[in-house]
Amino acid sequence: MLPIKVLGHRKNSIMENVANIFVELIESNGLSDLKNWNEIKVNHTSRELFNKTVKEIDKNQNGLYCYFDCEKCLYVGKGKPILKRLQDHFSKCISEKPLEEIEKYKAWYAFFRQYRKELTVYYVEFDIKDKTVGNFLREAVESYISNKYQPEFISFQKSFKDFDK
Repeated sequence: MLPIKVLGHRKNSIMENVANIFVELIESNGLSDLKNWNEIKVNHTSRELFNKTVKEIDKNQNGLYCYFDCEKCLYVGKGKPILKRLQDHFSKCISEKPLEEIEKYKAWYAFFRQYRKELTVYYVEFDIKDKTVGNFLREAVESYISNKYQPEFISFQKSFKDFDK
């Protein structure tokens, strides 16, 4: 079980108990193990190959996804829908626009351009009718998965911001 830091004065605070129960639920329901998620190989070299590799994903499917290059976690995100987010990342990857001309999301462009090749994407549907609960749970599981797999994008983004000043 991953450690959860909760601010509070009491050692066994209510929030700490809730956090521990939540982590236990994630782990006992198989969400912490990407082997339980759907897996596809996504080709980031051409639009034609990309479209062939993502055709099995339902265009309305919401949930979480993780990009991997071999055993290295690159990025963890949520998609409403997942397919749209994967298309966004692909577009940034193949874009030829110079970074100096990009105003928003410059770090994403720079990061994903490094991965113009076949990558593995793990994804899981995460669609709950109650939007407030669904958004909370998606955010919490995304945070847990990011903490567990330590995606490269997080450190890249921090160093990129320092570089971009």
